[in-house]
Amino acid sequence: MNKKIIFILFSIVFFGALVGLVAAFTIHRPTASTTSTNPVNNSGKRYSSASYAAMTRVERIDAANAIFTGMVKSISQSKWNQDSGEEWISDDTTPNSPGSFRIHTITIEVDQPFVDQIHLGKEVILTIFGNSPYDGFVDHGLQVGDRAFFFAWERNLAWKEGGSRKTLMMMSYPWDSYLLYQPDELYHTKKDNQPPVSLGDLIKEIAQRRDVLIRP
Repeated sequence: MNKKIIFILFSIVFFGALVGLVAAFTIHRPTASTTSTNPVNNSGKRYSSASYAAMTRVERIDAANAIFTGMVKSISQSKWNQDSGEEWISDDTTPNSPGSFRIHTITIEVDQPFVDQIHLGKEVILTIFGNSPYDGFVDHGLQVGDRAFFFAWERNLAWKEGGSRKTLMMMSYPWDSYLLYQPDELYHTKKDNQPPVSLGDLIKEIAQRRDVLIRP
């Protein structure tokens, strides 16, 4: 076999290997998204969970439109960001098309507001990105009947029918946006490095940075 044939064969093998590597990288490269959808169990259900920027309690105190205590009255089923609530797939080829994502809502009976820039009523509805607890995977641990101390802000939520919907939402990661009231009469966070705190101490912490409706 002469050198020319050997060179041609080597070039073909090298080029094929290079194409294979490029294809493998392209196929397995993750797609950036604020919402991911994956199977959760063998029932065929799917879950959606959002990505969040980290926030400290101080940052929540500074940025919250509403800080209040309340009781969870109801939690909705999962739905999607359109009027019908049905699942839909966004059209990425259309300019300014809103992305499709799953949400659910929590209805809370307000006990006591401490910061209120939005005129809270007797009940408020918080919107949460991702699945409802009824679908098996959720970004919070709230259940009907729970009492908690909530941090919330107003945000414009993209909507399929165009424009956006002004929505009251938990602030960043839902697990960190509330403190759960426990039988020891203290409010607990999910973070192991944060001790439970009394209502009075929470009000004092907020009053150092915000005008509050009830003074400590």
